[in-house]
Amino acid sequence: MRRYFTDRTPPDSDGIRQVYDGLAPNWLRGPGRGETWLAGDLRNELITYLHGDVLELGIGAGDTLIRLSQLPHDVTAYTGLDLSPGMVTEARKVGTRFPTTLLVGNAEDLSQFADAAFDTVTASMLLCTVADVPKALAEFARVCKPGGRIVLLEHMLSTNPMVARIMRWWAPIQIRQIGCHVDRETVQTLRDCGYEIEIEHRRRLGIARLIVATPPSRR
Repeated sequence: MRRYFTDRTPPDSDGIRQVYDGLAPNWLRGPGRGETWLAGDLRNELITYLHGDVLELGIGAGDTLIRLSQLPHDVTAYTGLDLSPGMVTEARKVGTRFPTTLLVGNAEDLSQFADAAFDTVTASMLLCTVADVPKALAEFARVCKPGGRIVLLEHMLSTNPMVARIMRWWAPIQIRQIGCHVDRETVQTLRDCGYEIEIEHRRRLGIARLIVATPPSRR
């Protein structure tokens, strides 16, 4: 039991894919509702920062696409990618009025996309499960056009010390079960990778954060 509470070995990518394939059919009615509560109004605010040709990593069951069908936006084309084929299948059920491409793939390897291919690169609740966050962030920067933005909605370690302590205690369990690192400090990682934070809005004791950033090579 002690090892279970300290072992931070996550499932490999195949294991994570299987977990989320299993969750996909009921995601929006089950686990996804928890993420929606955590993010609060930040989910809708994210839409206001999406511009032009958009790449979304970790599309899940299509939460962003659903909001793009309901809210005013400035998206002209959308490409979405997820590690889970099951999630991509669910996202394909969402109707859109702009060119839409949905793919299975890994956010750490975007070699199918050319340099400077997208006006906006976005991800929601993704970086908690990515094995190599700096590698993924380097890919985000590579495929973003000069003058483009990276728009992230992520959960991370709370700014409240007591809550942060609980999250650190819980992290090994969450990592082993679904590969989710609840105690990551993603804003600091962005800065360490050379990103400039333009906007940072926080909710739920600093756990949920909307971040608009400029990639290091695109300023």
